[in-house]
This record gives sequence, structure tokens and C-alpha cells, in this order.
Amino acid sequence: AYDAYRKRALFYPAVERTAGGLVGVLFAHPPTVKEVGKSYEPQFDDVTQTGISLGQYALLQSKEVVLVGRAGTLVEFPETEPGAVVTPSMRPYWVQYQAEQIVNWRTRRINGQRKLSMLVLKEQVEIENEKDFFDPLIVTQYRVLTLDAQGFYTVQLHRERRNDQGEIASGAFAE
Repeated sequence: AYDAYRKRALFYPAVERTAGGLVGVLFAHPPTVKEVGKSYEPQFDDVTQTGISLGQYALLQSKEVVLVGRAGTLVEFPETEPGAVVTPSMRPYWVQYQAEQIVNWRTRRINGQRKLSMLVLKEQVEIENEKDFFDPLIVTQYRVLTLDAQGFYTVQLHRERRNDQGEIASGAFAE
């Protein structure tokens, strides 16, 4: 009887509709970027380098914040040689992280200001399957971002290890 009761239950999607309405109010007017050089403006048509514009990205992040309460954006810039001249063709890319992917963080005082000093992001990455080139393996990777007392930023990647059968090794992560 209980299972039949559950199958007949109706759920009104109030949260989804409310979130959609709130985000709709936020984006009643499209976002604009002010005070940026003309040569950099085309970058905002594809901030993720996967075809997502700044407006679309802001919409996605706003939905996440309204529904969950927080979200993350990692802006990465290609590594350059010390003293290299940065040109508009050398551009950053933006990566969205949902709240569930931000698994740990730490702050501390640096030069009298509270700053994020450690952040751990959980990612799913595709790696080559040595046994079958056409069937890649999806593994969990943790990206650990740290900021030391001198302000130097480092990144460490810790990835699941697989055994000879392609199965996840028990609790083992490789750096």
C-alpha cells in the first residue's frame, strides 16, 4: 500500500521554478564588461575555451549559487616564461566547479589579510585505457591549490591509481 501511495504522489517543482525566476531577474539585462582593452573583448565570447560566453557562464554560476549557495570558478592562465610579454592571444580559461566539487579549503592571515591558502577540487578526468584505446577510463582526480606565506601559488594533482585489470586500487592515489 505504501509503494502504491508513493507512486501516486505528486511533487510540485517549486524550488526549480523559484530558482529559475530568481536567475531570470538577475539576467533581465545581459551582463556587460567595462574598461577592458578592445583587443581583449573577443575573449569574453568564449571564456571557457569550449564555446561558453561570459553571459552564459555567469548564468550557469548564478543558477548554482541560487540552488546550492556557493560555486567556484578557477581561472587558469597558460604558463609563460619569466618576463614574457603577455599578448591577447595568450588568454586565460575559466573552469566552473559545483559546490560538491569543492571538497576542502583553508584560510590564513597573510600580510594582515585573511586569504585562501589551500583549496582542494574534485575532478573527473579521462585517461587512456592501455587495454582498449577506444574505451577511455574515467578516474577521480584531486587538484590541490596552495598559497604559501610568500604568495607563491602551487598546484598538485592526485589521481586514482588503477590495477592491472583497470579497477581502482584500494584507497590509492598517485601524485
